[in-house]
Amino acid sequence: MKPAAADDGDVVAQILASAPAHVARARSAFVRMSADRYEIRGRLLDSGFIRPLPDEPGSTDIVCVDGGTAVKGLYAGDLIVTAAVALEGGRPTGRIPEGAETRSWTHLGVGHTTDPSRVASAAMACAELRLLAEQPHDHVLIDGSHQTFVLALASALRSAGPLLSELVDLIDRWDIPQALTKVCTDARIIASPKSDATDAFAKIVAADPVNLPTDLQQALVGGDKVLAAMLLEPGEMTRPSPAPKSWSQLRIAHPELTGRAKAVAGALDTAIAPLRDAAAEGSTAGIGLTYVMPDDAVTALKVEYKRTATDAQVAHAARTLADDTVAMHAQEPVCQFKADAHAKAAMAACDTLHGEIVREVAEHGDDWVRYFVLSSRTATAGAPT
Repeated sequence: MKPAAADDGDVVAQILASAPAHVARARSAFVRMSADRYEIRGRLLDSGFIRPLPDEPGSTDIVCVDGGTAVKGLYAGDLIVTAAVALEGGRPTGRIPEGAETRSWTHLGVGHTTDPSRVASAAMACAELRLLAEQPHDHVLIDGSHQTFVLALASALRSAGPLLSELVDLIDRWDIPQALTKVCTDARIIASPKSDATDAFAKIVAADPVNLPTDLQQALVGGDKVLAAMLLEPGEMTRPSPAPKSWSQLRIAHPELTGRAKAVAGALDTAIAPLRDAAAEGSTAGIGLTYVMPDDAVTALKVEYKRTATDAQVAHAARTLADDTVAMHAQEPVCQFKADAHAKAAMAACDTLHGEIVREVAEHGDDWVRYFVLSSRTATAGAPT
């Protein structure tokens, strides 16, 4: 006996009925912060935690590197496409003559891997790292966090399965340990996470000599960028601060790896050693954080920088990003927006590559061509995948 078909109208009504509860929960979370905003902000200003951005313009010599991935599940296996792009800011200097510099990696497997998206993310990280290490600009911006590369590589090396050998080959061929070392130490290379779920801002304020009472600390709700947007005014930034102690736990090496994979993971783990020093007492190594509210903006940027940089260098980088953020509601500089859009557009090539592969296979007239035409699942128009 077939189960009764779900009534879509009933399901939608159930979902929409939850709206008042969500609104009430959101209101209760922010009402305290809204009431205490001015007192908290006043204390942060008095302590020097909030400070103005430099008056002098930033550099126009800025480039952002971002990447994209696409995984197409075929009946016979997985098609993986990854790419990274480097694009300059709103006032290009011409250091990238073709407008965009690119790196890509593709794979067509016979048989499925447990999680091809992890391998895709690691390959994208490799392409981004290679491009980042090669840029000559005054400021080189990572779309995301320095941690993103660590997490992508560590996860894939532990779960790549039959693709492990190909991933190790890619890491060797592009000399990713050298690129990762440069990304973790070069003060020109900074990062700006767009979607951020961390609570570093509240922890930094609590640890900073601001003398913020415990009851006001409890009013600090929301993620880093939300708090920064609520407490900063346009044209301001926060005092450069060490990253949280959780950075000391970053690892890529894994005891279960053997052979070449173990050697590669060890080299990568050595490369990220400076990141683990981010919150070490008295250290000038690793990563620091500052939050920036561009002029005329309503949202804030989170910036990761190298602690080898001076406060003046950090402030100049912050001004550079602010100058390249041109719209009131923009949550990123122009270079970051352009790189993200270019990388996403490049992923349309996955379908084009699939079509080219099918044509190549079809020329031989083999009956197994159908397995590279069919998807790995029966698709219904409009159905979630």
